[in-house]
Amino acid sequence: MPFVITPARLWRRRPAYSGRWEAARLSPLVLTVLIAGLAFSTPREIAFSRLLPAAPALAAAMWPVLPTMLLERSACC
Repeated sequence: MPFVITPARLWRRRPAYSGRWEAARLSPLVLTVLIAGLAFSTPREIAFSRLLPAAPALAAAMWPVLPTMLLERSACC
């Protein structure tokens, strides 16, 4: 009977709270939509648009490079 070594990644289980993590990964997108909605619905004297750089910064900590760049591009213009 031969001895077979299997990779450890095949034995890993999904985290118990993976649903919560998936919801948290959408937080930069939700933050962008929330800030943009506040910026468009309030008078110009109240500058919520200054908070828009917070969303790409949060995305950079949680997402890969390409989605972060796309969010930054949508938030800046």
